[in-house]
Amino acid sequence: MKEVAPLPKAQIFVAREIITTDPNRPRAEAVAVVGVRIAAMRSHSELEALAAPQRYLINETLVAKVLFAGFVGKHVHPVLSAQEAASEQ
Repeated sequence: MKEVAPLPKAQIFVAREIITTDPNRPRAEAVAVVGVRIAAMRSHSELEALAAPQRYLINETLVAKVLFAGFVGKHVHPVLSAQEAASEQ
């Protein structure tokens, strides 16, 4: 039987408010990140319930902050793009 690598530990970042770009869910209070990827944005309790079967960490460093969804343009930030490409390998 082939061994399966464990999932990376998820982090749930709790914020005062998260403004999303999803018209069906324009606001959230927490974002789950696995590795370097956003996995979900929901309420704190919803994300804890979703993450419960695996290891996760609650990160409250942004609890007093408002987050806004954004992106890094690869043509504007070539160094960040190179770092991202290197981390995906």
